[in-house]
Amino acid sequence: MLLGAGVTVFQRYRADRKEQWWKRTQWALELILRPEEDANVLGLDVLTQQVTAKVADREDAAVVRDVLTPWVDFYQER
Repeated sequence: MLLGAGVTVFQRYRADRKEQWWKRTQWALELILRPEEDANVLGLDVLTQQVTAKVADREDAAVVRDVLTPWVDFYQER
């Protein structure tokens, strides 16, 4: 019974961390869509960190990378 409770607590902890990861990711994605360049740069910085976060699994990181790549290319060309 105690083991089951421990597993449940751990799963809830991971789910909460993943939810917070997605909230930060969504916030950063919204920043890169704003017209202000400072907001875009901040969003790109946060997304770069999100991709390497331990919470992100391969699929999560791939989604963010797919969104991030064109924006990084755009800013590098400027």
